Amino acid sequence: AGGAGGAGGGEADCAAVEESMYVSVGGVENGGAAAERVMRSAFEVLDDNCVSLKAQYALARRVVLWRGGPPSDSGGVDAASCRAVAACIAEVHEGSGVLEVPILAAARHERGRGHGSVLVALLVQMGAALGCRLLVVSATTESARFWLTMGLHTPAGCSP
Repeated sequence: AGGAGGAGGGEADCAAVEESMYVSVGGVENGGAAAERVMRSAFEVLDDNCVSLKAQYALARRVVLWRGGPPSDSGGVDAASCRAVAACIAEVHEGSGVLEVPILAAARHERGRGHGSVLVALLVQMGAALGCRLLVVSATTESARFWLTMGLHTPAGCSP
């Protein structure tokens, strides 16, 4: 929002740096090492096939939320001026109307700032645009409260 000035009130001028947010969607190369670090930092044990989009995750995509400078001249995110603040793996199961998210993580030092919530909102919008009617996530004991806060429900027969 730029700077805040003190017109006659004795307030010192201060410059607030506003960082924009960007999302990128792509294959295993999307977000590179930065996205992988975000995902691995959130879990003690993580399926390498999921992070590297192999085996049963071959049709999934990485979705990365970036914060920082403007996009590069080519329209993509410039990793030199942006930092990955949240990342997930997502797959649309065509014909079933299901968007599956086996991993969603916010960078440890960025938690509590709403980045995970922003990424979930983007996933819901993208899923709806792709005809998905159901969002299925894998939740740890630690993340269950976050998902319930986001409006998801635990299916009958599954512990929260």
